[in-house]
Amino acid sequence: MFKRSFHSKDRAGKAVKPVKKSYRDYAKMKLQQKLDSPPVGSSLTSPIITLIVGREQRLFAAHEDVLSLSPFFTAALKGQFLESAAKKVELPD
Repeated sequence: MFKRSFHSKDRAGKAVKPVKKSYRDYAKMKLQQKLDSPPVGSSLTSPIITLIVGREQRLFAAHEDVLSLSPFFTAALKGQFLESAAKKVELPD
């Protein structure tokens, strides 16, 4: 019916849209990056602190580096509540 005046190789192709990554893919990529390169100075080789909590004196263990992220535990670990030799913090209630 109609005769083409140009060849198909001369035509502009459709623009190819980049594939959007889902949030799940993004989160997975970020987690993998964190696992591949742990932050400097935070390899969790810090001493283990024993927490004695409540009247029942339940025991919990945590890395000193993790606890020191909290202002309360930073003060506690600097000697306010810490028994220096035993590395224990008592939290009565």
